Amino acid sequence: MSIETYLGTTNHKNLYFTGTGIPPAWEFKSYHIDLQQAKSSIINTMGVDYTINNLGYNSTFDYDDSLKDHPSIMCLGDSNVFGLMLEKEYTFVKLLQERLPGVNVLNLGLPGGSADSVTRIGVNAVLALKSMIQAVFVIWPTYLRREFASNRYHGLVYKTPEGTEPGAVPYPEYWDFIDWRANSYNFHKNRIMLSAICESHNLIFADIEINYDNEHIHNDTVESFGQNEYTTIGFKTHRAVADYFANKISKNFYATEVE
Repeated sequence: MSIETYLGTTNHKNLYFTGTGIPPAWEFKSYHIDLQQAKSSIINTMGVDYTINNLGYNSTFDYDDSLKDHPSIMCLGDSNVFGLMLEKEYTFVKLLQERLPGVNVLNLGLPGGSADSVTRIGVNAVLALKSMIQAVFVIWPTYLRREFASNRYHGLVYKTPEGTEPGAVPYPEYWDFIDWRANSYNFHKNRIMLSAICESHNLIFADIEINYDNEHIHNDTVESFGQNEYTTIGFKTHRAVADYFANKISKNFYATEVE
């Protein structure tokens, strides 16, 4: 029996992106916005405007071959990096861009993204732009987001057993085998992969996780689409994140000093 029999087939192609360059956002599942339909346009969702570029990311400029002409910083993550439910001028990506004139700050945030999708986007983007990338900054999605694909199931699971709807897990015994330890392993293998490729290309790598239980962050959140499970960080936290990442860059690294 061939190995393909055991692997099965799937149309969940975002697990196996094999293209070159920065992957288009629509190659990965987004749970809030149809990024392919919205590409190269300004859209309004829940009273907030987003400028969607040629690859489906929330950016005022396109991600194309012109990126190779200027140094760049990559920002990876889920809706917190995308800037969901927050006007662009208040996001940490925009704040970083203001601090670093002459440098492209790339918003590669994917709404609903998992650590798996964050890592695949990041690895492909680094390989595409490695000569011009100076730093990679990550806000990691929750540990609970895990992707699965088989010949019978394709999707992403990130809820707890109590909040899981029928059909939302890849097999009935899912919660008996996937626990916080397994989720932690899944997270760390992604972190190791992404940090290692940055180290191999002499890139600055810095990452954080958002602790929503912290009272300062808890009081600075925005409920996306009126649902607590889609809560995103607010302006004060974005500003603190910008400060944190900016401090990771040496004041002598660029001709323009980082404040």
